[in-house]
Amino acid sequence: MTAPFRGRVAPWVGVLLAALSVAGRLPAEPAPPDPGKPVPLLFFGGIPIWMGPRPAPPSAKSDAVLLTPEKYRELLEKIARLQAQLDAAKPARPRSCELEGRVEVRGTRPIVKLKATFKFSTAQPRTVVLLGCQKAQATEAKWGDGKTPLLSSGEGGLSVEVEAAGDHVLTLELDAPLTTRGPKGGELGFEIGLPGAPITALSFEAPASVRRYALATKAPRPVGFPGFVADADAEQAEADRFQPGKGGVPLGPVTYLALSWDDPQRKAEVVRSADADIAVTIGAEDVATVAKLRLRGAATEWRFTAPANADVSVARYPTADAPRGSGDLVGDRAPNLYRPEPGQTVWRIEFREPPTSDLLVTVAGRVVRPKAVGPIPVGPVAVLNVPRQTGVIRVRAPDTVRAAASLRGETTRESDDAGEQVYRYTLVGPLTAAPPPPVELTLVPLPGSVAARVRHDLRLTESGWRLRAEIALSPSRTAVEYLDVDVPADFQPTVAEPREIVEGLTVIRESAESRTLRLRLTAARRAAFSVTLEGEYPVAAGVGSAAVRLPRALGVTERDSEVVATAPSRFELRGGVRAWERSKITTWVVPLDPVADGRDTRVRASSERPPAVADLTWRLAPDAVLARAVTDVEIDGNVQQVTQLLTLTFSGRRPERVRLTSDRPIAALRVSPGTVEAAGGGWDLLLPSGLDREVAFRLTFTAPADETNPAAIGVAYLRTDGPSADHV
Repeated sequence: MTAPFRGRVAPWVGVLLAALSVAGRLPAEPAPPDPGKPVPLLFFGGIPIWMGPRPAPPSAKSDAVLLTPEKYRELLEKIARLQAQLDAAKPARPRSCELEGRVEVRGTRPIVKLKATFKFSTAQPRTVVLLGCQKAQATEAKWGDGKTPLLSSGEGGLSVEVEAAGDHVLTLELDAPLTTRGPKGGELGFEIGLPGAPITALSFEAPASVRRYALATKAPRPVGFPGFVADADAEQAEADRFQPGKGGVPLGPVTYLALSWDDPQRKAEVVRSADADIAVTIGAEDVATVAKLRLRGAATEWRFTAPANADVSVARYPTADAPRGSGDLVGDRAPNLYRPEPGQTVWRIEFREPPTSDLLVTVAGRVVRPKAVGPIPVGPVAVLNVPRQTGVIRVRAPDTVRAAASLRGETTRESDDAGEQVYRYTLVGPLTAAPPPPVELTLVPLPGSVAARVRHDLRLTESGWRLRAEIALSPSRTAVEYLDVDVPADFQPTVAEPREIVEGLTVIRESAESRTLRLRLTAARRAAFSVTLEGEYPVAAGVGSAAVRLPRALGVTERDSEVVATAPSRFELRGGVRAWERSKITTWVVPLDPVADGRDTRVRASSERPPAVADLTWRLAPDAVLARAVTDVEIDGNVQQVTQLLTLTFSGRRPERVRLTSDRPIAALRVSPGTVEAAGGGWDLLLPSGLDREVAFRLTFTAPADETNPAAIGVAYLRTDGPSADHV
């Protein structure tokens, strides 16, 4: 929408002003007027206007115009009114303009987002205020009260008509195109027209890595110099000065602003260079190489060396602030890629125009791993006709192979970790042919091993000894696909688990004395894992000894294994363990030591060598009760308050009740757990079912104190009949 048109009053004003101009050009010393004659004034076009008494009517051929003084004053008043209308229609300028800007990405195209805040005052309604903003597009406009103004566009940029007189604030959101600038196209920036407000300030958020700006401004035309256009005032300014939150950089009454900075991705006259990152992965059957070349500099042609059968791709080098998908080179920006002839190694990339950003060339190749250990050359992947190039080579080998490196030229070893070996090299050019490979590898096979730790858990049952063998395996530089276990012929396997690891159990060898079981795994395992094998050793009834030959894992290195044997509490259990010494069983025995267990009889032994045989003897233990008591006594007058902790350990068959006696009369006897019954001058402690072999009871009772000799008071306590008791 354009501003209201005021041009229809201009012809009348021009005619009247011309009349006044003619009237003002009378002779400097005119003759005294004759009061009796009218005074002629030359009007526009030489038409005379007579002032004074009405003359005789003009003839038909006369151009004279008769004008009375009253009519003349009416014309002057009309001129004044029309001049006021012209003054009101002339655009005013804001008293201040504050700009805030930053670079944004709109879709895939970067733009400059600006916010312009104008402050101005108007003396009369319907005043037009000039805003400028040429070369930018307004996307939003608001008054200070949130209402939307009506903007007009013309040769002088944007303008707004203010309906009422007073102070006003107007805010514009603007989009300005981000364009290539600078004498050689190595800069980015924007430009915008401004209204020439006396107070103009700029804040701008610097793009990443930008430290300096090139700032150019123009001031309004000086008064009295028609047609004069001031030259742009240019300077180099630190970007920190323009950061938001600092009030902006004052620019003065400028009508033009241009801000630019070095383009990080497109610098003029960049010297050509190349960097390479080469990853070499040694597999079981092949060697894969992926080389990523970063090419810098403006050039329409690049040449590099690589195998003729390699897979090569060309794209823009990715940056942190580049949008996803912006690295593809399509259309007229896509290069022509020329593969070398068979037997040759020089590749060629051609562009119609030099690319505006760094390039990423990816070279991928794969060769069959040679049966011989080496040497295997790495590359060379090198760029021709550049003054200098650097690279890093990363070698990854499986844990079954060690890649020994031979270095050439300016190549250094950066790290030699087990997982990755890193080398850095420098090629000094310009190269015209493929250089020698900076690194050659020699593969040294490393034997794999599997460490094992076995816990043999034997338990005596009615039919014999039941075994649960837990085998923990830790592969190193190898993968485990199955586990072979040697067992005696009388061992009857029942379970091999867990199911997610063990696929099945089969017999692969068998003789009169032993069998070899194979635990097939669901998948090859390189990390530590555990399997469990369960089975039984039959033992005839009444037999109280056995030499239990334990399973042995084959093809592993077994260390720090353990043997645990457990029998019901009614049995006494003793024994020892003999170990393997290579393929023979030793004669020396590691004794099985008793292990405290409230319910069962348990013995244990550990061995650095693989345990081979557990020599076990067991028999029914005699029925007996071992008692241990701790008694706490409090004297209250002539009464003892007694609390007794009685611990009973049973061997053999556990009785249903235990006889308790005391050499002093006691009363108010209580027990927990269980109950007591008075019987024959003593008490029977009834044992609850389901208790362990060792049970603690808490007894409370009272007993009289010795009044005849208070200094020698006898402590009352309960004791068990039968085996001796240790009372404290």
